[in-house]
Amino acid sequence: MKTVAVDNDGGPAARKNQGAQRFITVDGRVIPAEYRELPLDTVRLSARNPRIRRLLKANPSPSDEEIQKFLLDEDGVAYLQKQIRDNGGLVDPIIVNDKLEVVEGNCRTAIYLKLRNGRPQDEQWKTIPSYVLGSSVNTREVLILQAIYHVHSNKIKWGAYEQQAHLQTMRNEKMEPAEIARVLGLSVNEINVLLDAYDSMTKHYVSKTAAGEEKRVWSHFLEFHKNPNLAKFRQNEENVKTFANLVRQGKIKKGADVRKLPAIVAEPKALQKLQKQGLDAAISEVGKGDPSRVYPLFKQMRKMTTLLKELNSAAIQELKVRTAEQQEVQALYRAIVDVARAASVKLV
Repeated sequence: MKTVAVDNDGGPAARKNQGAQRFITVDGRVIPAEYRELPLDTVRLSARNPRIRRLLKANPSPSDEEIQKFLLDEDGVAYLQKQIRDNGGLVDPIIVNDKLEVVEGNCRTAIYLKLRNGRPQDEQWKTIPSYVLGSSVNTREVLILQAIYHVHSNKIKWGAYEQQAHLQTMRNEKMEPAEIARVLGLSVNEINVLLDAYDSMTKHYVSKTAAGEEKRVWSHFLEFHKNPNLAKFRQNEENVKTFANLVRQGKIKKGADVRKLPAIVAEPKALQKLQKQGLDAAISEVGKGDPSRVYPLFKQMRKMTTLLKELNSAAIQELKVRTAEQQEVQALYRAIVDVARAASVKLV
C-alpha cells in the first residue's frame, strides 16, 4: 500500500478556515489534522529532529534559542526565509503533534521566530499556520511522515547523514528494511546499503571527528557499501575500520575515489602504500602488475587487442578491399609506433 503525504491547503486562504479539518494519509491510515493559527510562542521546536543530531553531539541539552540558531544556519534555509518573507507567510503549514511540538516544519518555525523577533510590530509573524495532529498518531507514523517529507521528496531535505539517521530510527522502532523500502518507494537493497553505510560511518568515523564532518564524507561511505566488488573486504570489521581511518586521514579525498579501492585491496602492497603514502602511490603499485586495472588508456588498449585478435576471416577479407578501414588500421599502427619509439619500447 503506497504511503501518501499531506493535503496542503495553507497560506492566506487557510487563515479563513480556523478549525477546519484536513486529512493526512500515512501508510494507509487516514489521520485527521485540525488547521489552526497557533500563537508562535506556544509552538515548540523539536530536539528530536534529525537535523539537530549534530548540535546534540556538541550540546546534549540545547536551549530553544540554540536550536533556532542551528536551524537557521542549515543549507537552503536562508533562501526559504526569503521566500516566506516575500510571500508574507507560509504556503505550506507546519505540522505539530497534540503537545504542539513540531513534527514537520522546524526550519519554517525557526524562520517565523526570526521574522517575529525582527518585526515585533507585524501581526503576520505572531501566529503560524499549523496542522495539529490528534493524540492517536503514533511514533511509527510520525517517523514515516518525516521520511516522506525529508528523505524522499522535493522539499528541503535533511543532510544525507541525517536522512540515514532517520532510517536507523525507523529500524529501531521495529520497522524492517522491507517495510521502510515500501513506504519510501525504494528497493530493499537500497535501504540495506544506506543503513550499513550509516552504521559504519557512525561507529568508525563520526564518533571520532568534529561535528559537521559527516557532511563532507557521506558519499565515501555510501560508495564503499554499494560497491559489490568490496563485499568480501567489508566482511571483516577491521577492514571497515581501516577504510574509515583512510577517509579521516585524507588518504581517500573524494567519494568517487572509493571506486578505485577494489583493485587496491586486492594487492596487499598497494593497500600498504595507500595507508602510508596515499591514493596515487597505491594506484601506481597496482599498475605495475596490470596497468589496465587502473589506467583507462591501457584498459582501452587491452580491449582493442582482444577485438583485433577476434577478427574473423570474413572481416579480414572485407578489410582487404575497403580503403577507409585500411586507413584506420594504418593510423593505429603509426600511433603505436610513435608511442613505442618515444617510450623506447621495442616492437617485435
